[in-house]
Order: sequence, then structure tokens, then C-alpha cells
Amino acid sequence: MSTRAPRTTRTADARQRAAEVLARVEADRAFAAAALDAALDRAPALDPRDRGFATELVYGALRSLGALDAALGRHARDGVRSILKLDPWTRAVLRVAAYQILALDRVPPRAAVSAAVDAIRAQRSAGLAGFANAVLRKVAADRPDPMPPDARVELAMRAVPDEVFSRITPLLGDDGARAHLRAA
Repeated sequence: MSTRAPRTTRTADARQRAAEVLARVEADRAFAAAALDAALDRAPALDPRDRGFATELVYGALRSLGALDAALGRHARDGVRSILKLDPWTRAVLRVAAYQILALDRVPPRAAVSAAVDAIRAQRSAGLAGFANAVLRKVAADRPDPMPPDARVELAMRAVPDEVFSRITPLLGDDGARAHLRAA
């Protein structure tokens, strides 16, 4: 008989670790790599796949913060301001879920929504969990079907500030700037 937690529990722990790291990066200005290493060290039961999943969630969300907040804000009453008013941990949980929905075709959107809502209900309140459920379900409804093969890259591209794009476009041209940013 195995004493390991079921895969769904470990995957939820990977999501929680990722949200914890994102919250620390934002609230404490922690370095993502160090915070991620510390979070994974506190979860020795996570298998390599789940450690990889947590790592993808952290770095993918960090690359895409602006686009994730915009996607979440499109479905909140006060737009992105509603998302930015949340505490860092709650915002991180929403960002982790939105990243899974918009960038990872191997994660069913309902699983990402459910995990986020359950975590917020357990750590915050039923009302905040209801808000998360409504917003994330709408984000999931916006998800393209089928997912484009380069969804992660496109999400990161949408997060590039307009100022960055406008500064390199005169040097490289529109297509060159896009190609350079995609490669980065």
C-alpha cells in the first residue's frame, strides 16, 4: 500500500506552492528562483513532474503578469483595479489559475478553476471564492478551442508593455520587433 498522496492532491500542492512563490515575489520582493527553491524544499513529497509543474506555473505567470491581470480584469466589475485591490496571495492564486487556463493545453480549465476556488475558500472566504469562480469561469470561456500551439508565447507577448515594443520597433521594424520579443 502506497503512502503517497494521490496525484490530484500533489498537483494541488504544486499549484499552492506556485501561488505562494508569486505572492512572496510581489509582497516581499523575493527573488523568484530562491523563493521557488525554498517552497519546493518544503514539499519533499512532490514528484519531479509536480516540481516541474510548479516551476512552469511560477515562471510562466511571471512572464505573463500583465496579460493575466488584463484577462482577469476583463471579467471583474472594476477591471484590473479589482484584481490589484486583492491581497497578494489571492491575486497569485488567480494568476496561477488564469495561466493554466490560457497557456497550458494539458490542464482542463475546470481543474484550474476548481483548485483556485477551493484554495481561496479554504484560506480566505466563501464570498471571495465566489468572485474567483465567476471571474475564472469567464476567463475559461474566452479560452480558444483548440489551444494554439504557441499559447504560452502569445500570452507572454501580450504582457510586453507597449513602451518596450514602441522603443524597439524603430530599430527592428514591426516584424523584427515581434520576432525579437518572441525569441526572448
